[in-house]
Amino acid sequence: MRINPDLIASEIYSTSEKAIGKWINNKNVYRKVTTGGNLSLQSNQWVETQVSIPNKSFILNVNIINNDNGQTMPLAAYVSNNKLNIMNLRTSTLNYYNGYTIITEYLKYTD
Repeated sequence: MRINPDLIASEIYSTSEKAIGKWINNKNVYRKVTTGGNLSLQSNQWVETQVSIPNKSFILNVNIINNDNGQTMPLAAYVSNNKLNIMNLRTSTLNYYNGYTIITEYLKYTD
């Protein structure tokens, strides 16, 4: 039996930037995982994170995971000054008291 390397790459989660596949235009898709302690995200307010993402990147997907209960929420996101900026689109505040994980998937225009 032969294992498809593309399927293996799509399951890579790392705190450093990893190429996990190809987009429809044959550009690399990258994934980066970041963890943190306490965080409070007010509704409809942009927050600059400490997640480093190269400028001129196109965000495909950003999710935040509550480390207490595993609940996953999608976030709106963009990159400015090499930092990921996120927004809670829910009508209520999201609080992460005992840690969170942010998973970001993106393309680089420079590839």
